[in-house]
Amino acid sequence: MPDPSRASSDFEPIETAAAAWVVRLAEGLKPDEEADLAAWLAADPRHEAALAEFQRGWDRFAPVAAEVTAAAATPPGPRATVVPGVFPRRRALRYATIALAAAAAVALGLNLARLPVPHVSTRPPLLPLCEERTLADGSVVELNRGAEITVAFSTGERRVELVRGEAHFTVTKNPARPFIVRAGGVQVRAVGTAFNVRLDAVAVEVVVTEGSVRVNPPVAAAVGEELPMLHAGDHTAVPLAPVAAAALPVVVALAPDALAARLAWQPRLLEFDDVPLSEIVAEFNRRNPARLTIEGAALGALRLTATVRSDNMDGFVRLMESNYGVRVEPRGTAEIVLRRE
Repeated sequence: MPDPSRASSDFEPIETAAAAWVVRLAEGLKPDEEADLAAWLAADPRHEAALAEFQRGWDRFAPVAAEVTAAAATPPGPRATVVPGVFPRRRALRYATIALAAAAAVALGLNLARLPVPHVSTRPPLLPLCEERTLADGSVVELNRGAEITVAFSTGERRVELVRGEAHFTVTKNPARPFIVRAGGVQVRAVGTAFNVRLDAVAVEVVVTEGSVRVNPPVAAAVGEELPMLHAGDHTAVPLAPVAAAALPVVVALAPDALAARLAWQPRLLEFDDVPLSEIVAEFNRRNPARLTIEGAALGALRLTATVRSDNMDGFVRLMESNYGVRVEPRGTAEIVLRRE
């Protein structure tokens, strides 16, 4: 039986694991494997997308693999010896892998690790996911829920407009092409660094996590005044009101805890080993705009071992539904209640 954690192929790791899980599903899962699959799906929203795509490929190519397997298992002559239950099964798994590879290469033609994240569940997602994009120059943008950007690169500079929301930029260094983020008239200029920009109705907040950036307020500064330079750990908030925007931004160095709190929205892989559900929920609540609420002390004391992305609250609560008999009740867009069935 293929092991998703050790499978190796020309696919990326997520695709490889998804292919192995499809083979397992075709053979039938044992109870402990069902729990493993649920945990794997909850760990990263891309897992569900990859599994769905490979399942469609399997459904299309499995009949072809079965025909090839049957032909390969047929003894060519009187000297041929077939060990029942061993040779056909190994050959079947081999051709199952070939079928999956053909499905990926011919039918899909896709790089699943970079696909948008669909939800194949019949229930709509409880909370939107953060998004990661790699730009043409190799720079990476992490978008908080609901954030939107537009990109306009030229030979001389790289410009990105933060239309709304919050984003973190990890910029590929290129002194010949400065990287400029514009939000509400505020410009953040960098060469190769990492920084966070948040646009709301009254101000633009900038936090530098690596390197240095220069911030230009919406209104040009007075002659002779030097625009502020922010370094790693620095924060500034530039007001958007016309009068206040004319002043130079005030730069504040953040303590490590304060810096971590401002960037808590960024997706992280959370690993819990025999941890009470109440502590897991508290970690989710610290990192997400919606709040999980537990009804009942016994449920809160339930101890879990799980690995899940910090923004994948939907995957986590579906894991609780499928494996632990927990009922999930959304209350508006700001609260999700967990209770025993």
